[in-house]
Amino acid sequence: MTYSFTFYWNAQRDDQGPLVGFLDGYRPGHKLEIAYRGFVKIHEEHKTRVQSDLFTVADVLFAIFNEDGRRPSSYRGPSMSVGNVIEIQGLCLAVASVGFESVEIWESEITSCDPRWIASAYQQEPLE
Repeated sequence: MTYSFTFYWNAQRDDQGPLVGFLDGYRPGHKLEIAYRGFVKIHEEHKTRVQSDLFTVADVLFAIFNEDGRRPSSYRGPSMSVGNVIEIQGLCLAVASVGFESVEIWESEITSCDPRWIASAYQQEPLE
């Protein structure tokens, strides 16, 4: 099955300048940047009986954006880490220290990422 997704990078900084998402995770109101939008194809062997389909999709996307050989060739941004958010079919999941947690992002300012991170604004071929 193919799912649409948006990868949001947590760009929130504290008063001294360091990014806060790595230590604190995502919190409502954190500034988010759209790092990547596209589609991901999930094969049956990726699915487990323990997780819902969307958590399985999140696991696959986490692997894709953290393994150099699997990243989209047009993507030059940071890997996916604690505090980042993935929106899959309208459900938002924040990367936690272990796994993912369901979150709402409606309080967050959302902007585009650094244009050097991606060659095209929207990826057409599904990632696998």
